[in-house]
Amino acid sequence: MRDALAPDANVRYRPLLLKEIEKYVTVHTGYKGLEVTADGILCEDKHGEKQLVIKMQFAKSGDVPDCNS
Repeated sequence: MRDALAPDANVRYRPLLLKEIEKYVTVHTGYKGLEVTADGILCEDKHGEKQLVIKMQFAKSGDVPDCNS
């Protein structure tokens, strides 16, 4: 339940990391994951209030490799 993403990352690496993360995801900090549901992830904030924070979407691309070959 940290309030910042990667606060202990290297001072040179962290700004680059955060910039890349911003391109692809919405970050929710300060939450504790309680349960994964069909609608998303039920989380609890630092005040003890429960919220459905993330609506999950999955995409499949490509084929599953045949590991027996």
